[in-house]
Amino acid sequence: MADRPATIGAPTDDDDRHRAPGVVFVVDELANNGAVHITVDLARRWAPGGTLLAVLRRLPDPGAELAIPPGCDVRFLTAPGRRLRSGLARAVPDLLRTSRRRAAVLAASEIGTGLLLGFLAARATRRPFVVAVHADLDDALTEWIPARLHRLTRWVHRHADGAICVAPALADPLRRNGLDDSRIAVVRNGIDLDAVRRAAAGPESLVDKDVPAIVATGRLAPQKAYDNLIRAHALVVGDRPHRVLLLNDGPERETLQALA
Repeated sequence: MADRPATIGAPTDDDDRHRAPGVVFVVDELANNGAVHITVDLARRWAPGGTLLAVLRRLPDPGAELAIPPGCDVRFLTAPGRRLRSGLARAVPDLLRTSRRRAAVLAASEIGTGLLLGFLAARATRRPFVVAVHADLDDALTEWIPARLHRLTRWVHRHADGAICVAPALADPLRRNGLDDSRIAVVRNGIDLDAVRRAAAGPESLVDKDVPAIVATGRLAPQKAYDNLIRAHALVVGDRPHRVLLLNDGPERETLQALA
């Protein structure tokens, strides 16, 4: 499917004129992963338009959470160290109030509690519900979600108003699951080149200006195919000197270190 911009229909109920523009992004927690990084950055950029980041639960150690940049409007729905189940009495009404004042609800991941509660909030407040899809739905369910929640998660995906995939291949599992193609859009992750250049020129840069560097930041997992990158590096580095920097962790770390 060709890439195309996503469009979200605006609600038309009576309180539209009292609601802040923008959307509410729902994330499970401020984990240090790529999808959350992207979501937080979008929330920061769109904050002047009324967009808010709703975080369902705090990590036991708030110091381990992804740092919130200045200007990002954030609402934590539960207290640090408190289990989400015990905090639902506060979190759900707060999420409903937040959703009612926005134009749409966007679940920042294709799986998780944020997906389910985001759908509930959107339907209860009659807002469009959109899912940001960062991974293959089938693989993500198998790897991360208990089997008892697979059917419910798939049902939510079939009834979403829209899905925004970061790559064309991620749309296929959604179609197989029953989401109409007209509700699927592909919007690739953007790269802030100016920010990358500033970081590369800074005193803590990991790159050498005289040696080209290939930087990969994804999780060290099989679907990232870092073994192919390492083998390709080995084939050409003798003729074209360069460095490869893998800046993350994951289940394949030891295997990839041995391969390197």
